[in-house]
Amino acid sequence: MDELERFIQQNRQQFDADIPSDKVWKGVQHQSQKQDRWIGMWKVAAVLLLISTAYLIVDKRMTTADNNSVSMESDFKQVEQYYGQLIAQKKSEIAEYGQTELSTEFLVEIERLDQMYAQLKKTYKSQNSSEMVSDMMIKNLQMRIEILTRQVEILNGLKNQENESNEHIEI
Repeated sequence: MDELERFIQQNRQQFDADIPSDKVWKGVQHQSQKQDRWIGMWKVAAVLLLISTAYLIVDKRMTTADNNSVSMESDFKQVEQYYGQLIAQKKSEIAEYGQTELSTEFLVEIERLDQMYAQLKKTYKSQNSSEMVSDMMIKNLQMRIEILTRQVEILNGLKNQENESNEHIEI
């Protein structure tokens, strides 16, 4: 390499004196344009690949979210139906005790919770099956069942006391 460098340095003026012809420059320019076209095509291909990948990812997530929403709504309806049956059963147990002042008060309290539940249900529908609202609705249903169970226990206790006092009177 040292000899080549020396040769170039010694003959530098001769290299600078000759100017390449226009044909050479056109060839260089033509090669450069071909490379630019390929680079442009690769850029377009990369952008199309990126866009199509992003679309597929978003579409898959949307489909999964829709499926989860439908599944969640179906599960919620089953839970709602189950608790609804329990509540109806407890209400009928309270109704069996007759129209006492206490049982009427109990049913008024439950009616308030029913109204709150109806409001939550409206919110649930307007917010496209919000998980937070569905959790609140389930807690409302559970609370109603707890209250109704306690009310039935209280009424049973009162009935037992009446039966015991009636037995003492009869004896």
